[in-house]
Amino acid sequence: MGKKKDKTKPKHIIELNLYALSSLMKEVGLPGFIVVMVTFVFLIFGTHNQKIEFIDRFILLKDMGQNPFPCVFIIIIQGIIIISISIYFAKMQKMHNQ
Repeated sequence: MGKKKDKTKPKHIIELNLYALSSLMKEVGLPGFIVVMVTFVFLIFGTHNQKIEFIDRFILLKDMGQNPFPCVFIIIIQGIIIISISIYFAKMQKMHNQ
């Protein structure tokens, strides 16, 4: 008798990469996947000076007197995250109660 091929395991390298990316997306969702991919691309293709400037401006919040927009951007993103999490948990609570 011949061996049956396992159709769930991809064999080609592109299929393996797509399988890994789809698994990541299932695990963290679309917003998390976008954040991971943007971070990955920034870390690979960003220059050293761009990385230093990004850390100074968006993480350490330096030069806030000259340009307050990074702080406003961070506050808006945190607000969106809090609202989306509350909507998600409200839907989960509603599904759990049914």
